[in-house]
Amino acid sequence: MNGIGRLEHPSGAVYEGEFKDNMFHGLGTYSFPNGAKYIGNFNENNWGVNLHRCSTLDANCPYGSCFCALKVP
Repeated sequence: MNGIGRLEHPSGAVYEGEFKDNMFHGLGTYSFPNGAKYIGNFNENNWGVNLHRCSTLDANCPYGSCFCALKVP
């Protein structure tokens, strides 16, 4: 698959975004069954590096429970 699409896993996880050669590649959103989300870039099924889980109190995380990139000095 190439282009924009949606993949629903039996676990309840959902990926919505760009695909290249049947892999998550480009911008997308991966939603975990527990409600946590990763929103950002994917590269051949891998998401960004230097991530931490944000809490609902994190002002940089408007979605409640998600993953955010750590700021590089």
